[in-house]
Amino acid sequence: MRNRIAEIVSSGARWRDKGEFALADAIIAALPEIAELSRFKRNLRSSFDAMCAMRNDINDVVSLPSLESDLLQGPETSIFCSEVAFAVIKKIKDQNARIVELESALPSMVAPLVWESGVVDWAWLKQGGRYVACSSFPEGHWSWWLDGDEETRDVLPSEKEAKAAANAHHVAQIMGAFATPEEIT
Repeated sequence: MRNRIAEIVSSGARWRDKGEFALADAIIAALPEIAELSRFKRNLRSSFDAMCAMRNDINDVVSLPSLESDLLQGPETSIFCSEVAFAVIKKIKDQNARIVELESALPSMVAPLVWESGVVDWAWLKQGGRYVACSSFPEGHWSWWLDGDEETRDVLPSEKEAKAAANAHHVAQIMGAFATPEEIT
């Protein structure tokens, strides 16, 4: 394009022979090419501004390389896009690992049941209800259940195992109240 404009301007001698308006006519003839070059420059600048805006937005969340590193050389020949992609992917992986870490820690954050000893042991729930543990048949065995929910009844060889099973059920009930990612979306 620049070569075409330079050719038109440099061959001004040809136009002198054709009259005083020949150079003006040649420039007018080249205007579509000049307009196309101007549109190209505007589009390139718009792309550059969009890349800068994207980088600034992403940089609020993910640390990216300096803007001067290579984006000013032109986004189409830049490694900037791959740097952005790698940085975003790393941040997502880090956040997913943190989610897994927190999810695995949640059950240990549930307060264990506190048992009141008696002929029948009770563990009262803050939200209402209670777990029951007591000695049962065969001799030496213990049963546990969630009061009002007979399906939870189980018989185990020892008091310790029965109360641990009741506590595990309690934790599972609480963890089951959390929404899964699929339920949220």
